[in-house]
Amino acid sequence: MPADHRVHVVAEGESLAEIATCYDTTISTLRACNELSERSRLRAGQHLVVPQPTVHL
Repeated sequence: MPADHRVHVVAEGESLAEIATCYDTTISTLRACNELSERSRLRAGQHLVVPQPTVHL
């Protein structure tokens, strides 16, 4: 996992949209980082790689 990424553990009933909002990213980015297809379903306890937000100074 790249140093500029972190791990999110999926909670029961959580959606990619909720996770994307929580981390200020997009569903498309989460799908790409985790090799998830449009048909992929999340499972409670699943680990997702989430990119760190870009900080502009």
